[in-house]
Amino acid sequence: MNIDSEVSRLHFENFLWFVFIVLSCLNIIGDLNDEIFLKENNLYYKKQSNLIFTFTIYLFIFIILLEIIRLMSYLRMIKNKCIL
Repeated sequence: MNIDSEVSRLHFENFLWFVFIVLSCLNIIGDLNDEIFLKENNLYYKKQSNLIFTFTIYLFIFIILLEIIRLMSYLRMIKNKCIL
């Protein structure tokens, strides 16, 4: 296996771990906001919780798009090597 591709894979794994940690922290914060909303019936915390949830969905979609772009780039590179 190519060393560069292996290093690239490891960098991508590190990126995924970072995203997982960020999403986990956001989930904890959102749950705490939901808990405060349920106890105090304060709509501010419900809005914050919904905002965090929406952000996590956008982040998830962004990551999927990044992976699609990466895959397209890789396929284009393979196609160009086959043509040459």
